[in-house]
Amino acid sequence: MPRVQAPKGGVKVGGKFYKGGRFLPGAKGGSQVFWNGRPMMRAFNDIMFERCLKTARFLRGRVRRNIGKRVVRTGFRVKRSKPGEFPRRDTGELWKTLDALAIRQGKDRVIGTVSSPLGYARILEGPLNRSFLARTFNQSRASVRKRMSAPITENKK
Repeated sequence: MPRVQAPKGGVKVGGKFYKGGRFLPGAKGGSQVFWNGRPMMRAFNDIMFERCLKTARFLRGRVRRNIGKRVVRTGFRVKRSKPGEFPRRDTGELWKTLDALAIRQGKDRVIGTVSSPLGYARILEGPLNRSFLARTFNQSRASVRKRMSAPITENKK
């Protein structure tokens, strides 16, 4: 009988090849498991992309909560944020323009970002010492680690 190669994703048990519950005759003996890695890696990358996007959205919500405290106006006096505090919300432009993205780089790299296109967001992060993105990330580091390293469970759709 001619030798039959194991198909991708098939399982060899007790000298018999099975794929999708079917026996494939003519296979050589021995116990081996053949795993089709490409679909598995594709599914894993999709799951991690979704996790990264959800985590970025979670962080955006935390940042919005931290910078959502309004400026206090009493008569002509205005109470704004001080150095070391989160910036207070005056017009709401910074709050509205926060973006949460997940970007694929190559086959197996995903990067999550929370950012704002406004120029003064960079100024607040740097020289003014009113960091809101980095501080929020540092405060939420344990939650981010927990979300990204949770066990992957089988989807039951």
